[in-house]
Amino acid sequence: MEEKHPRDRFITIYGRKPVLEALNNPNLQIDKVLMATNAVGAVVLAIEQACGLRGVQCIRMPAVQVARISKKPDEDQGVVADILAPNIQTVNYFIANDLQYLQQNAPQKQVNLLALDGITTPANVGLIIRTAAGMGIDGIVYPRVGCPAIGPLVIKASAGVIFKARLLRCEHIADGLHLLRQAKCRIYGLSGQAKQSIYQPNTSTTTNTPAVWVLGGETHGIGTKTTQYIDEWRSIPMQANVESLNVACAAAVLCGELLRQKLNK
Repeated sequence: MEEKHPRDRFITIYGRKPVLEALNNPNLQIDKVLMATNAVGAVVLAIEQACGLRGVQCIRMPAVQVARISKKPDEDQGVVADILAPNIQTVNYFIANDLQYLQQNAPQKQVNLLALDGITTPANVGLIIRTAAGMGIDGIVYPRVGCPAIGPLVIKASAGVIFKARLLRCEHIADGLHLLRQAKCRIYGLSGQAKQSIYQPNTSTTTNTPAVWVLGGETHGIGTKTTQYIDEWRSIPMQANVESLNVACAAAVLCGELLRQKLNK
């Protein structure tokens, strides 16, 4: 059984106010808080008090070490926190441990995943995660390369949903799609040029094959290296001469349709 990658056990947040808000949220499990030795002030004191009340370890260290962890020395304000994220896992771990269970127990036995390919705007990523979770998507393939790191902007746009969403991590999107195809998933790509739309029957809905829906980046769409993994292309029909939708809007339309298909199956 593959163990989770160390980077996939936690979501690291930084900044004094975000860390204090996390400590004051009883629904979040904080592993530890790391604070620069030279950090002082009322908010710093409040963080230390909140750590004490919750039994969270607060570790003082040189500011350079805090910056090495946050990777944002100009923004971290000398404070970072590791928040446990139990539903973040690698694609490999998901296939080995969760996929078969979902196939047997998901509504109408239909498993739907999203995959993010080169979506670089943190707000779009956060909105997609929030929408996908709300619409019953079973997981989101979130590569470490090509998409923004999980930071304050992604967390804020997701309205905190990212802490409980099932995120499937891989290094590059092609790595994740390769593994999912080996696991007998059917991979779909969204394209405005596709002749068939998301509203038409697809192989997954008729055969209960797990479906992976790839969403391309804001500027270039689905990358050329990704296209080799696409089994079927689908479009979102547009009206009133509208050329396309923002990727987060397209994800919302897609997720809503996938939920409708599942409920009507």
